[in-house]
Amino acid sequence: MHRRTLVALSLILPAAPALAQAAGRLPPEAPEAAPRADGGFSAGLLAAMEAGEALARERLGSRFSGLRVIRRQVPPAGWNGVEAHYIRSLAAERRWRDAGVTAPSRERVVLPPQGWTDGTQVLVLVGAHPTRAEGGLLPFSILTNLRDA
Repeated sequence: MHRRTLVALSLILPAAPALAQAAGRLPPEAPEAAPRADGGFSAGLLAAMEAGEALARERLGSRFSGLRVIRRQVPPAGWNGVEAHYIRSLAAERRWRDAGVTAPSRERVVLPPQGWTDGTQVLVLVGAHPTRAEGGLLPFSILTNLRDA
């Protein structure tokens, strides 16, 4: 049985629709992606997340084992904060590197979201993350499950 690592990946929200449009995944009229006051996500960002799931499946193949949209885990500073917050682990860093995602330059350890009590390593990355495979950006904000290699 494989231990799963939950990985949360987020681009800076205002850029998400434009990036998804550039990838040909969203129509030009998609609404602007911005966090709502209730901690949920706008329709534009949800569309970007759906596009992101498709990209994640394409790029990660069998290592992609699911997707959960982050709805109530917005950091106190908001998604436009300068810092990226994540719990580090060598295994998680290896999976990010294998997936072509570069780590942000700043980091801070945070607790897993309430209800995740199985020792899961949670990564919440905020920023634009270049991909090794295409040299582009990952135009989505999602929570993925990656199977251990």
